[in-house]
Amino acid sequence: MDPVLARLLWAALLGMAVGAVLGVLVAAMGKRRRHVQAAERHALLAQFRYALSDDPDGALEELTTRVAAEDPGGVETFFALGSLLRRKGDHGKAIALHEKLLGNARLHPTVRRAAAYELALDFRRAGMHGRATDALERLLKAEPEHREALRELREIAEEESDWPRAIAAQERILALGGGGATILGHLHAAHARALLAGGRLDEAAAAVDRGLSADPDAADALAARAEIRAAGGDAAAAAAALGQALDRCPDLAAVIPLAHVDEAFLTDRLAVHPAHPWLRLARARQRRAADKTTAAAEALRDLIRLHPGLAEPRQELAELLLAGPEATAESFRAELLALLAGLGAPARPFACSRCAVELVGFTFRCPRCFGWDTVRRTDPAGTERTGHPGEFPTDRRAGT
Repeated sequence: MDPVLARLLWAALLGMAVGAVLGVLVAAMGKRRRHVQAAERHALLAQFRYALSDDPDGALEELTTRVAAEDPGGVETFFALGSLLRRKGDHGKAIALHEKLLGNARLHPTVRRAAAYELALDFRRAGMHGRATDALERLLKAEPEHREALRELREIAEEESDWPRAIAAQERILALGGGGATILGHLHAAHARALLAGGRLDEAAAAVDRGLSADPDAADALAARAEIRAAGGDAAAAAAALGQALDRCPDLAAVIPLAHVDEAFLTDRLAVHPAHPWLRLARARQRRAADKTTAAAEALRDLIRLHPGLAEPRQELAELLLAGPEATAESFRAELLALLAGLGAPARPFACSRCAVELVGFTFRCPRCFGWDTVRRTDPAGTERTGHPGEFPTDRRAGT
């Protein structure tokens, strides 16, 4: 055979052999990939099957033996199950699941930290604040920059009125660049009120100063300063601080008694917020107290026309009419009936922009989702009118 032809034939045979080997390898790899994908689908379906059959122990066993040690992303289904248990109120079951997961020695470090955080959430939702605090502090030793853990730690301290501990947690969040100087102002204001309640006026004043240093526009801290000045007998300084607080947050007029202030004080506040309903209501009450009943009645009627859903102006005008010399006249009787007819259900003129809970009065901290500066005034149709920027635009507890 010709040598050149022989070499060409040998090269062709070698290429066919290599191609056959590569084909076998590709087929084997494809088969293995399909096998792995099938195993992953089997693990996922098994977890759901155990969960639906109310067998969380089985779900956990399936998870830890197949996924947790090798694939941190594979536990998201399990964490979703724990979140569902919390939402259902099965706190004990959620705790047991997460504790058993943490007991797995092969657990990936990322998964271990995530499970520790979930366990802390379980404890907190179950009202076990001591165990939640311990779990969060252990997690923070392993991961000092865990902002969500710091936030949970701060909120637990808030619920227990442990203001120094709450302040310390918030300062750590600030140091990490997490923002929240306004929250720090609120915490110092709350600490100041606690000190004031204990008769420690000087320490309370110092706490207010720290709050205003953190947030110079903190209406909460300014209101606390007004309370401290009033307790110390300095009426002028108290009025000045209260005026600054109301200028920054006029919604405070809904919860702070203003019967003792003079007309000039309210005139100055209304110059900043001319249409605010509670400032206008305070001025109407002031006029009524000064026996300026005609001016008070007109102010109340204007307020009712602008804010028909508010009960307070209706009640005030009804009392004024009943106390007047013409209370028996037919025109007064008709107006009184109209006022009573418009009362209806108790008004809830405030709502949280984060969790949507409706509230009768204003507060800086939502009592349901614990968000600071999320409570806003609404009109009768529920449209936002005024408010303050909140820490979170959405409810980060959704699903927990």
